[in-house]
Amino acid sequence: MEECAASGQTVADELEIATDDIKNLRDNTAKMREYTENIKKDATKIISDAQLEREKNTKRMEELNQSLANAGTNASKIELVTEMTNRIAEIASQTQILSLNARIESARAGEAGKGFAVVAGEINSLSEEITRTVEEINQTNHMVTEAVKELMNETNRLGNILKSNAEEDYNSLTLVAEKYNSTATEIN
Repeated sequence: MEECAASGQTVADELEIATDDIKNLRDNTAKMREYTENIKKDATKIISDAQLEREKNTKRMEELNQSLANAGTNASKIELVTEMTNRIAEIASQTQILSLNARIESARAGEAGKGFAVVAGEINSLSEEITRTVEEINQTNHMVTEAVKELMNETNRLGNILKSNAEEDYNSLTLVAEKYNSTATEIN
């Protein structure tokens, strides 16, 4: 009987230990479930935040592209300056011809046309100066136009690189978050 009682006590002790182990396992399982639920929530938030940032970045890139298009349109107005300077050059050329004609007429007029010849010479000098200035403006215009084109090309290239890199980063981040989410779901 004592043996039975001792054996019963041992079984009771072992049941109590097993009950405590089951209670600890249940508590640990509940903590693990809570932990994995938090991982799922965090992963879902990361996915959502990444998507939101992707959308913001896409919008910024669209705005940048629109700004570049507007800048291109505005840069093409530089060509209007070239057109205007070409018209000025034509006027200067015609002025030189008129000045030459005026000198010829003043030479025919003899002594009475000498004052007019001086004025015609000055007009010719001014028209030559205008022609040189127009050439300088056209050269500067050409350099500015080329610089703007190069700047726009480089900005487009940089925008494409940024877009590509950002897209890769968003995809990687989303993939990692989805893996965390999937793993947490499997654990639950």
